[in-house]
Amino acid sequence: TTPPKRSWRKEAIIRWLKSHNIVVPEKAVKAELLEIALDNLPPKKYEIDEAAKKIQCWFAVIF
Repeated sequence: TTPPKRSWRKEAIIRWLKSHNIVVPEKAVKAELLEIALDNLPPKKYEIDEAAKKIQCWFAVIF
């Protein structure tokens, strides 16, 4: 999913955190919530990396 941005409302950031099973402090300001969200972003996945993994497996079978 799309990571939270500074333009998001505080409630939207809280929803994003909860949907990713991240504990939300009760009395946190928007900046703190954004920092928590950015610290817990899922790793980026690129299609080219997935394609390279498939090719690497295919070459491993040949050699």
